[in-house]
Amino acid sequence: MVYAQPFSKRQEEIKNSLDIRKQHHILNCLKTEVCVTSRKNKRHLLFFIPYTIYLCLLCCWIYHWNRSETWTKTGTSDNTRLSILLWHWPYGKAYPLNGNVCLDLFKIPGCEVLDRRSEFSKVDVVVFHQRELATKKEKLPLNLERPHRQRWVWLSLEAPENNGNLQPFANLFNLTMSYRRDADITVPYGELQPHGDENSMPLEAVEERISERSSSHSAGADPCGLQVTYMQELAADKERYEDFFRWRQEWRVKLYVDWRERLCKICTQSLPQRKVYSDLHKWYNV
Repeated sequence: MVYAQPFSKRQEEIKNSLDIRKQHHILNCLKTEVCVTSRKNKRHLLFFIPYTIYLCLLCCWIYHWNRSETWTKTGTSDNTRLSILLWHWPYGKAYPLNGNVCLDLFKIPGCEVLDRRSEFSKVDVVVFHQRELATKKEKLPLNLERPHRQRWVWLSLEAPENNGNLQPFANLFNLTMSYRRDADITVPYGELQPHGDENSMPLEAVEERISERSSSHSAGADPCGLQVTYMQELAADKERYEDFFRWRQEWRVKLYVDWRERLCKICTQSLPQRKVYSDLHKWYNV
């Protein structure tokens, strides 16, 4: 004989069964949500990692590009320091480079001049004096790995006939340093500088006087004879006589005799960002 279970007990069993099913359902839903969330996170992660790598590479490229391309008014800030390596001293005469030479001696900030060849891979600029290259006393460090951002400067204050054959130097130098005005870095033997800004003669007038005298010399005139003639003319013309002494009071002759000063002047120049001399021989002998 089968007895029916009490209604309350049957109801409790049904309730427990429903609770178990509900728990399984909730657990399955949680598992599904976790899986969906996990898949979404993976997709986000797969997108984020390459994007982050790309940004890092882009920042590195911009940083190195700026270092190699920033050449305008390089030495005008203490935060920007241009390092210059002189590969060999002109004519074998070395100068001391103790301390901050450019700032201490010539009031040029942000400029460092070195002559230690061990710093080759670290410097921004390397300067080579042509006379020692022409006489085979020195040679270019073509066996060393040249940094991409590094610029090579060809230096010569000699006349073209004293520089020898420059054709082997094609596509090696980025900048020229010479007394010529069309050089990237002009370093004359000397120049005229005003004593003050007030009542000074315009530079164009000074250049005109120099041009007149240069044309007389190039025509084969005797410099000593020209000077005697000029002084005699001054003595006979009171206005020109007074003008001569007024000109001497307003202008002074600045001579460049220290190679360190010439090298420090590199930091004061506005230099081209990208340049390579494909035919240095042709440029200097024009």
